[in-house]
Amino acid sequence: MYTIDLAFNIVPDIETVKMRIKNLANNFECEHHYITHEHYLEKGPKNGSVKYIMTIMFSSNKIDEVIGFLKTIRRVNNIYIEAIYNNKLLYASSVYKKNLPKRRPTANNINADEQLIIDLMKK
Repeated sequence: MYTIDLAFNIVPDIETVKMRIKNLANNFECEHHYITHEHYLEKGPKNGSVKYIMTIMFSSNKIDEVIGFLKTIRRVNNIYIEAIYNNKLLYASSVYKKNLPKRRPTANNINADEQLIIDLMKK
């Protein structure tokens, strides 16, 4: 199961943003999606912010749909790909990496489909 975590700020038209992401996910045949809130602690005048995190899940045999979804969502302003998993972490944003434990696994067997995702996110 490919799992993609997206982050986006709370904005006045938040329902439109959520619906747009849901529609894109469904158009690319996602299996499941849900939303949570997350509070980021940041130094500065804002003293942190609350963001929505939407988790999108795709079947492991839907690599073309995953790639298509990622290419599309990357072009949408103010929506950020935080992490991509397939039983292991394939991609993590700089914000996401800050919250990871320092110790990481040394052996990461990456298959060809997972390498496509990793290469896409490097662009």
